[in-house]
Amino acid sequence: MKGLGLSFSDLVNPFIKLGGTLARPTLALDPEGALLEGGAAVATAGISFLAKRFNERFLKAKDQCAKAIEDSNADFLAQREKYRPGTSEPQQ
Repeated sequence: MKGLGLSFSDLVNPFIKLGGTLARPTLALDPEGALLEGGAAVATAGISFLAKRFNERFLKAKDQCAKAIEDSNADFLAQREKYRPGTSEPQQ
């Protein structure tokens, strides 16, 4: 991996959204995304955009599915500890 991997689609994606129906999908301007992402980029002279790309490329977990499974397993184990085995009543 070299650099931040910036591309034209990274610049455009926050400003568009998928609309329409399944039979006739369309691309449309996302005014909320354009206002938030574009405003932040202008206000910070592009640093917010670069920081977002840095976070996505280097700081986020590489395998998002494995992370989601790990998180759900931890939640399940925490909930299981609250109940007695074989019942649905909370422990006292």
